[in-house]
Amino acid sequence: MKTVRLTMLLVCGLIAVLAADIRFWYHAPRRPRPYTTTIPRLEWTRAVDPLFPTFTPPLVAKDGALYVASAGGVHALDASSAERWIYRASQSDPIVSGSLSQDDDGNLYFATLHSIYSLSSSGLKRWQADCPRPALARSAGGHAFDADAIYTTCDTHLVALSKVDGHETWRLPELEVQTPSGVPTAPLLLRNQELVFSRDQHIVASDMRGNVLWTFPPGAQGTAYFLGSGPDDVIYARKFSGEMVALYFDGTIKWKLDGVGGFNESPVRALDGTVYVITPQGPLYAIDPRPRLKWKFALPPSTSVMGYTAPALAPDGTIYQLLEDRVLAISPQGKLLSELQLPGEPHHRGFLTLSADGTLYAVMDNSFVHAIRIANAPERRHPFTQ
Repeated sequence: MKTVRLTMLLVCGLIAVLAADIRFWYHAPRRPRPYTTTIPRLEWTRAVDPLFPTFTPPLVAKDGALYVASAGGVHALDASSAERWIYRASQSDPIVSGSLSQDDDGNLYFATLHSIYSLSSSGLKRWQADCPRPALARSAGGHAFDADAIYTTCDTHLVALSKVDGHETWRLPELEVQTPSGVPTAPLLLRNQELVFSRDQHIVASDMRGNVLWTFPPGAQGTAYFLGSGPDDVIYARKFSGEMVALYFDGTIKWKLDGVGGFNESPVRALDGTVYVITPQGPLYAIDPRPRLKWKFALPPSTSVMGYTAPALAPDGTIYQLLEDRVLAISPQGKLLSELQLPGEPHHRGFLTLSADGTLYAVMDNSFVHAIRIANAPERRHPFTQ
């Protein structure tokens, strides 16, 4: 009897093992591979606007449309590179850098040398507002607006414009929100409706009535330059000495780190709290939340005085860095995973934007757009979401 029971147990155990084995092998081929085991490949390249330079990161919409803003106009492409529509800007009033945004209704906003524009998602002009030397304010998520308004600098004023028709709803005059060089610096819009901007080589926060809440560094204790903000409203800055500083939204210091060089680009924060930041000529630094320098990744010197732009992060933590002629994939441990050569002649500067379907878009300053597949497209039953 014991022998029969033992035999039955062995048979049942064997069946369970075989069933698990079959289940594993049945599902294994259907599992999407992680990004790091998918070798990036170039899907297509398109010259969007060869006559005009591009100095603005591309924008991926919720419906999968790719918006690219050159100095000469805004272009809407679909995922196959086909052009949906073009909105042409005036040659005497070109689109300025870093000024393309989209609200939850799909409306687009951008700035030229003298105006703020809004377009519908189909490329039709909604409104135009006069605004000399504008710089659209940004939230940590990259938006320039809240539920009702879009915020921008106009010369030395901070202005709120209605999202509906572009009329001015209020103005904070003479905030001196421009840097001494005269190049507009985009203010930061925090979630508590406070604004952060650069003034007299300091970082200044004010409320919506123009009341100064704090200044960093306080008084005459040195200088600091605003870099950007993370998703938790932590503000990143650099001091003239090259020291990097992270500030809470109330202006108190969260951490500071010496000896990592000067920065011009906004840091990028990973889910584990690691901050990636690049110097104009490299290297790329990884800084943990303590803070401590985890590693640095050497890059070839850029031929542009503006240097390299910030990297893009994939959901699995892979870091993608655009150079003048290629895209590098770097592991969270600072190891090179792959290197993709881009077609055509090297160009000084470019931007990366990652879509939710695993396509990495690289837009170069000559307005060439490269679509790079870095992951298997996930199965989805719902519309594309960013």
